[in-house]
Amino acid sequence: MGWATFDTVTSDIWDNPSNASDGSTDTYAFGDGAVGWITFNLTAPKCATKCRMWLEAENSVNAVVEAYYGGDWHEVYNQADATKGAWIEFDINQTVSGVRYKDENGFSGWTRINEMQYQFVEAAVRQLVGGSPAKGSLAGGALAK
Repeated sequence: MGWATFDTVTSDIWDNPSNASDGSTDTYAFGDGAVGWITFNLTAPKCATKCRMWLEAENSVNAVVEAYYGGDWHEVYNQADATKGAWIEFDINQTVSGVRYKDENGFSGWTRINEMQYQFVEAAVRQLVGGSPAKGSLAGGALAK
């Protein structure tokens, strides 16, 4: 399984949000000061096994990631003083239609999210290992900001 980028990235307060899932750690979405959510959307739900992200920041980062499944947001990663300048990987193992990220340190200087990617399992593979392609699926793939 390789890593995939999200279909769309939305935010009202991050600059250049689409740069945060374009397949390159050389480009980034930029936030300064009190930064809220940046949302990574899938047009159709996928069974995501893992996510990974690449962050850079002026100061320490309290990275929070939530995944959307079962009709609500669920925290899948929360790390004070998260790693910067390297891949951070974490498990999801849910059928999701997106994830969102924020730095809970707020007024701690600038933050960049260079990349957010995911790994997924095709429905046919999931059935072979006893799962159901419908289990945990969400209606639609678009998420609100």
